[in-house]
Amino acid sequence: MGNGDRFQLPSGRTLRFFHLPYIQASYSMAVYDCRTHALFSSTLFSTLHTGDEVFAEKKHIESASQYLTAYCGSQAALDYAYERLGSLQLSYILPQHGVLIQEHLIPAFLDILNNVYPGRLLETISGSVKREHIQAFVSIIREVLGDRFTDYTQTEDIQLLVTQISQKEPEALRQIVPRIHAQVKAFNIPNPLTQDRIYTQKSLVNLQQNQILSAVQQQMIHADYTIGNTAQIKAGTKKLTSTEERLIIVFTDIRGFTRWCENRSPEEIVSHLSHQYEEISRIIGQYGGRVNKIMGDGLLAYFPETAIAQSFYAAMQIQRNIYNDKSNALLPAGIGADIGTVILGDLGEYSRLDYTVIGSPVNHAARMCSLSDAGQITVSRQLFSLLPEQTREKVSALPSFAVRKTRVKPSDPELEAVTADAEDLFPLLPEA
Repeated sequence: MGNGDRFQLPSGRTLRFFHLPYIQASYSMAVYDCRTHALFSSTLFSTLHTGDEVFAEKKHIESASQYLTAYCGSQAALDYAYERLGSLQLSYILPQHGVLIQEHLIPAFLDILNNVYPGRLLETISGSVKREHIQAFVSIIREVLGDRFTDYTQTEDIQLLVTQISQKEPEALRQIVPRIHAQVKAFNIPNPLTQDRIYTQKSLVNLQQNQILSAVQQQMIHADYTIGNTAQIKAGTKKLTSTEERLIIVFTDIRGFTRWCENRSPEEIVSHLSHQYEEISRIIGQYGGRVNKIMGDGLLAYFPETAIAQSFYAAMQIQRNIYNDKSNALLPAGIGADIGTVILGDLGEYSRLDYTVIGSPVNHAARMCSLSDAGQITVSRQLFSLLPEQTREKVSALPSFAVRKTRVKPSDPELEAVTADAEDLFPLLPEA
């Protein structure tokens, strides 16, 4: 159909076609029902994230405006659409995406065409970041970090600073990132955190491993190039929300799993793992903990800091159930734990969000677990010192009790760990 063409239906109704080029694409076209005065407006006046609403409300005007701002590149296209549609008698507008616009709101939606900012994105990314802009971003970081700012490389490389912060104190990004993003919008300049970056194969691998930084950059790119409330960018759920919690982190890991898998079918392996993790998860929940994730032959769980004794009892109960299993349905495992402040929340980007915990205590608990042989429990000296005094005395008197020193990495500070055979610990487990 060409611009202005009419199509007469057997029912006697007439449809009229209007090209609305460059609203989203050069071929965008609206269809007008001359009898009902309804306009099928293609992507014009589309709204997203409308929930269950069928009819437009005033709140949808802003959403439709954001859509045009993001996807329309020319004011001329909007002026042409306004001239065309303004000459029609309209009772309803039905966009391709979103809600039905009734007659009383149609003038407000038409006014959008005169009040949006098409081409903003093109103008923004074609701008230049000047030294005074960088200095403003550095000032934001210095203000958030305070005296800790001197702990970082004194540079005006914003990407480097944010990378270092994400590694040492990722919780600070919750304040830094939204403020930098707001300042970028105020300056109407390209975002220094999302473009003109230099990657190597090694740096891409490092970025994937740095979940906080990767998530922040993905969300900022999403906010720059799509529609939505960009002011909601935070560091860590679907809008990168995270919480800082003091938790007990517990790892369990099956010992000899690779050798055990030899000559077994995938079905048998999956069946054993499912049974094992069902049993471990039940015990974790019974003592007030929560399973965070299952990683092949390992499991990560956490407990609130008020459940110190319960987390220890849960580890003992897991080992006792494995020890007492005469059917060999449960495989031998080592267990490790630590306590400390972690970041708890969703990490990733829209297509892949993962609710998880990150921080030094997670790494330390994993290291404690690696020190445990099958049937052993290893906890950090810090966690052990918080157990009830009577429990500490009894554990310290066990023949298998041992204090060990370790590091997560060779360059890291030394950690003290306490290890004991679970079989020796069973008598300390309270009866249910």
